[in-house]
Amino acid sequence: MTARSKLLGACVIVLFAVSSVYFLFVLARTWSKVSLFHGAFAEILSNKWATAALADYVAGAVFTSTYIVLREDSWIHGILWACCSVFLGNPVLLLYASIKIARADLNIERGLLGTQGLSETWRSVSTERLVELEARSQGEPSSAEGQSDEKRGWVFFRLVDLVFVVVLVVYMLVCLDAIRTQAFQEGVRYVTMHGW
Repeated sequence: MTARSKLLGACVIVLFAVSSVYFLFVLARTWSKVSLFHGAFAEILSNKWATAALADYVAGAVFTSTYIVLREDSWIHGILWACCSVFLGNPVLLLYASIKIARADLNIERGLLGTQGLSETWRSVSTERLVELEARSQGEPSSAEGQSDEKRGWVFFRLVDLVFVVVLVVYMLVCLDAIRTQAFQEGVRYVTMHGW
């Protein structure tokens, strides 16, 4: 790894840290002014563009939570990080990404996209699939256990794909409804004036 790519990784971590502090400041200020629990959701749902912004957040939370859960070595750690990300938002997500980059020796690609930290369950499914393919290529009989793990992994990821497609379709429908029924400028004005 070059010094330049390590410097880039360090810069990204600093940028994420500064962004997290800023987001936490804005979040704390918003919490002090606007309650999320006393009629806020009803108020958000009364405006089409605010509803679209909420749908955008929910869609993003579904995708990032799934990424985090599958990325962690432990299901418990993955679920805890995902819940913190959903309930506390971008500051936690930026902290999570910073930790992954730092643990990957400041390599952004390996830290965020590589298999380092990929759940052992999914890594073993992939490894067993490679062993199975190697055995087949050498004419050895295939193992039923490997096929079972492969099938479970395939079914799980097809279910994840289905959830992603449903979330995307719902998000698109909410956005199309906002476009169809309310002027964009009116929606932007409402969203920027509302604390959430």
